[in-house]
Amino acid sequence: EVTLISGISGFDWREPAWLWLALFPWALLLARQLLASSLSKDYADSNLLPWALARHALFVRRYTFWRQALLGIAWLLFAAALAGPRIAKTVYDTDQSHYGQLMVAIDVSRSMAADDISPNRLQRIKLELFDLIERIDQTRVGLVVYAARPHLLAPLTADKSLLRFYVQQLRYGLLPTHGSDLRAALAFAANQFADSAPTKSILIISDGEIANENGTEERNLDQTVTSVRQRDISVYALGAGSRKGAAIFGDDGSWLRHEGREVVSRLQATRLQRVASIGGGSYSEIRNDNAEWRNLYDQGI
Repeated sequence: EVTLISGISGFDWREPAWLWLALFPWALLLARQLLASSLSKDYADSNLLPWALARHALFVRRYTFWRQALLGIAWLLFAAALAGPRIAKTVYDTDQSHYGQLMVAIDVSRSMAADDISPNRLQRIKLELFDLIERIDQTRVGLVVYAARPHLLAPLTADKSLLRFYVQQLRYGLLPTHGSDLRAALAFAANQFADSAPTKSILIISDGEIANENGTEERNLDQTVTSVRQRDISVYALGAGSRKGAAIFGDDGSWLRHEGREVVSRLQATRLQRVASIGGGSYSEIRNDNAEWRNLYDQGI
């Protein structure tokens, strides 16, 4: 009984104005009664009406009553259907000022097509992100994709369905530029946050490769991470790939070669660990038991 009452009180109506339609048969009955009363006065004097009007048998009166009652119930159900009753299964918190904010920077460069993890790095990242989306709570998440340049794929949102839609779009070739500029992606992601967020985090998902692997580029990367951290933004990293690595394909479908040798892409775990350490976050690699999300999200972000 308590459940029924709470269920009825929890109804929400899409078009509540249609509920007025339930009064139609009763209004019609009232009009009919008023019309019959008016006609009876024209037919005979009021003191002669009991003798002039025929009385219906009891079963006829009962039949008329139940027909009218069932007609009223049918119209009530019809009106309720048109009004669109709904019971909210989840009450969403419209005040998101206390939500944390997370920007996920996803590497979609050529090396992410390597298949050293199954089915390949980028496809595995999509599966991992679906797991993360199921896990998030009171967190607004945005998606940045990057190769030689970063682009905003999805702005910060707590809408899980919307995030799943954008994650589904991830693929190699999503961006027209070749290369992998992790430093630019970090700086770009750091500029996407709202000032009111209580916590701000960036999650890098990449194999850690950069276009120019030299001392100058490494120092520039460290300086960018330090600058991001000084803005109270934590940096986490999820490594996609293996240390053994895998050869990658060129645009023509053949193995990519450099100076006659196949180009092999390997997970640069040391670089990603250093970035996460400077950024005040933590590093993990893709696993099969969700241990990466326990480390990165549950205990970190």
